[in-house]
Amino acid sequence: MSSAARFLLAGILASLLCTVNCAQAQIVALRAGKIAGTLVTADELPYWLEKGVQFFYVHSDPFLRLGLNGIKKSLGR
Repeated sequence: MSSAARFLLAGILASLLCTVNCAQAQIVALRAGKIAGTLVTADELPYWLEKGVQFFYVHSDPFLRLGLNGIKKSLGR
């Protein structure tokens, strides 16, 4: 990927994060019978919790991988 493409992508991601943050802040501030929620990774949970988000969706894949790796270790594989 070229440096120009990386720069453009970084700008798009920053803009997207700004939009998500603004929407989440409005939902939390208005308390109009709505609960702010978002898709997160385990690493992102503290950030969004601090922002007032109350509903989280976390994919099960990382948890399953950790569990399966533990089982493989137990089996010596």
